[in-house]
Amino acid sequence: MGRLRMGALGLASLLMVLIIPCRGEALQGGEYSFLDLISPRDYPGAQVVVALEKERRSFDESGKGVTTDEVFLKILTERGLEGEAKQVFSYNMAYDRFEIEKIEVIKPRGIVRPVDLSVNSRTISPPGSAMMNIYDPNEREVHVFVPGLEVGDTIHYRVLYRRVRPVISGNFFGMILAQYRVPIREYLFEVEGPASVKLRYLLKDEVRDTHTFETLLTEDGKWVYRWRFRNVPMLVPEPHMPHISRVAMRLLFTTLSSWNEISKWYWGVVEPKLKPSGAMVRKVEELTAEESSEEGKIRALFSFVSRRVRYLGITTETFKPGFEPHDVKETFSQRAGVCRDKMALLVSMLRIAGFRSYPVLISIGPKIDPEIPRSAFNHAICGVFVKGRLMLLDPTAETSRQFLPDYDRDRSYLVAAPDMNNELSITPPRPAESNMTVVSITSTLDEQNHLRGRIQVTYSGFADTIFRGMLMERSAFERGRIVERLLKRGMPEAGVESFCIENLADSTSPLSLEITYGVKDAAIGEGKRGFLVPFSFLDNFSFLDRWVLGKADMVKRRYPIELGYRFCTRIHEELRLLGVRKIVLPPLPSLDQPLFRDSGSYGLVGPDRVVIDREFLWRSVLVSPSQYGSLKSLQHRRAVSRFLPIVFER
Repeated sequence: MGRLRMGALGLASLLMVLIIPCRGEALQGGEYSFLDLISPRDYPGAQVVVALEKERRSFDESGKGVTTDEVFLKILTERGLEGEAKQVFSYNMAYDRFEIEKIEVIKPRGIVRPVDLSVNSRTISPPGSAMMNIYDPNEREVHVFVPGLEVGDTIHYRVLYRRVRPVISGNFFGMILAQYRVPIREYLFEVEGPASVKLRYLLKDEVRDTHTFETLLTEDGKWVYRWRFRNVPMLVPEPHMPHISRVAMRLLFTTLSSWNEISKWYWGVVEPKLKPSGAMVRKVEELTAEESSEEGKIRALFSFVSRRVRYLGITTETFKPGFEPHDVKETFSQRAGVCRDKMALLVSMLRIAGFRSYPVLISIGPKIDPEIPRSAFNHAICGVFVKGRLMLLDPTAETSRQFLPDYDRDRSYLVAAPDMNNELSITPPRPAESNMTVVSITSTLDEQNHLRGRIQVTYSGFADTIFRGMLMERSAFERGRIVERLLKRGMPEAGVESFCIENLADSTSPLSLEITYGVKDAAIGEGKRGFLVPFSFLDNFSFLDRWVLGKADMVKRRYPIELGYRFCTRIHEELRLLGVRKIVLPPLPSLDQPLFRDSGSYGLVGPDRVVIDREFLWRSVLVSPSQYGSLKSLQHRRAVSRFLPIVFER
């Protein structure tokens, strides 16, 4: 709610603001004397400290309620000052009324200076909505600029949210972080609700000896649930870690009995909007007339909604803004809508075609904790049953060839259906073989130790998406420079003689790259003995391998590495060495572990030909701290392999 915005740390620019020309007000009776106990010496490495936060949420049987949040935020460094000189509060006018009751600066010398909101605040629409072609007039941000802020000062504010319309009628739910990227000296969190309503709660990823809990029954028959957090250390981020809401100490709470309750609620929101028009029925018949298979019919309808219905819109719903789709007849006629509109249209058209199809809520971002049901979804897609198996389709991406794009993979989702018992699930990651890099190398080393050859590379899936996007944004000259840099990795003497990029503008076919190259003095040695590191050991074009290995940049980790993808790289190299009488091949052991399989083999074909086959299969979308040592070992193994040459004699 009005919680301290940790994202504000790092907003480095301070705008010119007006400082209120008013007289300071002395503190009475040492009310805020606890602030004097906080110093940089006691919190090494911290830029800011939450000196005290008191948050209280109340709700009634309808799900309406009030939240008050009071925060004392002490600034310890210049960096902390830059990050907190602007405070940002978000709310949705369809559900909440927001008010800043107080915001002031407490000086170390016992002086309090209020911030004039009429001069130093503004309310705007979140800029991210415009970037996504969506305008929701209910989404608001209040930006408050804190003038005259200095290191050692404390920002003190108290804000109020009135929940005037519950998201799910008759229910109350949420999550708070009890650990931030800054230390927490003390945080008191209370929930007050009627005794007739059961509140379920769970504290996850607890930090030992930092919290207490108690329940109280008030005289007017209400339960108060009180958590107190003290001296919570700051969470120190690590590169490539999951979102903070997945690893920090957090409190989850709900009055919902199950995920199935959310499922049926959302079906009730969407179902009244699914009634088709006659034009829709005729369009479905037209699109599926030439299709004999179920998948063919599904693809025809999916392609129409994803590519012929533009992704844009304005949120004007009155029942459940942000969740409720427009009537499918309206979306069909306007050929435009946001995710929930396109979802509803596809569900309706699939139902016209005779399929069991349902709305699906999904979280694009951090996974949702499954133990406590709550609505934390931010996207809507479509589900359809084919031969008893659920197939997920996201018609939002207008250029996607996949029913379920990569950004929807490994995410929390919930099918909204009235006739099933639905639970929170995770969308399956794509198989490693779907994200494939295949490299074929044919080369010859002549008697003067000059190497010439050809490299062919084919990318598919995620590898295709990354490399294609990189090349599409560049000019022809810049593409040539990229190819040259890839070739020269590990072999700086290599030169591109010619190259060709195929299917760059044709996303229906895999992206491929062909290069002819030459390297002078590729082999080193004296007399009759020579040494040559083959191209297949340099990982020049298997950039996903390097992407994973580059994540092993710490000695050890406390938090997992979040990748989100599985992939496979296969390399086949045929190397001919002219004029040799003996070839000695270095060892090439295979390594097979739960995270990956790194395998390879050598073969001699006649007296002067070497065949090398290598495969790297990455199996996991997440590297746990206990698995991190395996990734470090793989990184070392790959580095050593660059210094294991083929030895030959002429």
